[in-house]
Amino acid sequence: MLNLIILAILVFIIWVQWKWEREDARMNIPGPPWIPVFGNLLELYGAAKQKLAFHKFQEYQKLYGDTIKVRFAHIKLVATRDIKFQEIIANNPKFIKSDEYESFRIWLGNSLVIAHGERWQKLRKMLTPAFHFQILERFVQIFEEQSDVLVKKLQKLQTTNDAFDVFHAFSLDVISESAMGVKINSQNDPKTKFVEANTQMLFLCYERLINPFYRVEWIWKLTNFYKKQVETVNYINDFVNNLIEIRREVLLAGNETSEKENSKPVFIDILLKSELDGRPLSNEEIRAEVNTFMFAGHETTGSTLAFVMYQLAKNPTKQKNLYEEIRNSRITDSPLTMKSLNSLPYLDGVIKEALRIHPIFPSVPKKCIEDVHFNGMFIPKNTVILTTFHPNHMDPKYFPNPKEFSPERWLTEISSSDRNPYIYQPFSSGLRNCIGQKFAMLEAKTAIVKIISQFDVTLADKDFKPRLSVAFTIKSENGMPLKFTPRPA
Repeated sequence: MLNLIILAILVFIIWVQWKWEREDARMNIPGPPWIPVFGNLLELYGAAKQKLAFHKFQEYQKLYGDTIKVRFAHIKLVATRDIKFQEIIANNPKFIKSDEYESFRIWLGNSLVIAHGERWQKLRKMLTPAFHFQILERFVQIFEEQSDVLVKKLQKLQTTNDAFDVFHAFSLDVISESAMGVKINSQNDPKTKFVEANTQMLFLCYERLINPFYRVEWIWKLTNFYKKQVETVNYINDFVNNLIEIRREVLLAGNETSEKENSKPVFIDILLKSELDGRPLSNEEIRAEVNTFMFAGHETTGSTLAFVMYQLAKNPTKQKNLYEEIRNSRITDSPLTMKSLNSLPYLDGVIKEALRIHPIFPSVPKKCIEDVHFNGMFIPKNTVILTTFHPNHMDPKYFPNPKEFSPERWLTEISSSDRNPYIYQPFSSGLRNCIGQKFAMLEAKTAIVKIISQFDVTLADKDFKPRLSVAFTIKSENGMPLKFTPRPA
């Protein structure tokens, strides 16, 4: 019996090798060598556990080419930095969000970030007016009020071991007030239960994503991770459902508490007034969009601010240039507006340059719903395709001296004939580009103007270098020690 089992295993391994070699020959895409059954799983899982899988893909692309193929056990994954291919993927509806997003469904539902096809088109059309410039103009008041809270906190703190914590708390306060109309005060109490619940959900979704066994539903449901996930998501849902009901009653009664409060837009209110397929949105649909806005909004802007401040601390001459622009504009002499924030070209360049070096989402996983032929390659239906942006951001062909932080490179318009717009994608591009990118940019600009006008930002440890990792978004595993010294009055 033992001999039969061993023989069956050997036959299975030989069959898998034969099958995969035939697939490789047909796909005609280079990649690292694999072993039967496991593929590149052992190497990739170890990297993913350390949040270094993205670095591994960059290594593969340097060795094997712009478009490479790996095997995560039975799962085939293609990663590409090819600009022309990325442009096709971004603009062709037969490329949809990959199954990797399913790990978020328990939390984010069938929201804009997960939906595809007709439902996605309807959601996108419905939500786009929520980011109209007239609405964004009114959000600036919230940005400024929360930035003032941030400045007061930094005046007391002055030195922080991890600026990510500080800026994520700020952006979460902005998003919670903008999306839900509630102040959760995370800047002064970063350990609030709602803050911890969102952090916990991100960790649990990543754990399920990187472990191929956890993708099997019945296995996942046997784990303690699943029990914790259900408990956490139930808390988040109850919290948001309660806010939905409160805002619904306010809208029905038509009795906003004051003109000041009525002047502030709230994302929930916009959703409550919206219709999908001729019907009001259900509480579940509203909650899914709010949770998506909360997660995507605070995670991205908070990390962007941390990396902006890191680069300004590392490059005091660039920081001085920005300070001079802010001071000479006298922008802080009156309440900030969208127009005044967008009238600072050097500030715009600072943010763009920080996002070039540190794009918060450095890659996007999609899958093809049909067979794909491109440049002599064949990609079978349902293959995961990872579009990697960061390698192009750091390519000297497109950005001379790419490791240099140079906001000046953005002060002159470059035509699309000189630089393909798909080379730079901090907010993704094409059909599914980030719907909230203008909101995020205005929020970041507000905070930066307030901070740089008040503080000289330096590294708390002059020898510090961030140890970058990626678990959905780019982070620094060793924190971000910064010092905020008040400028002379």
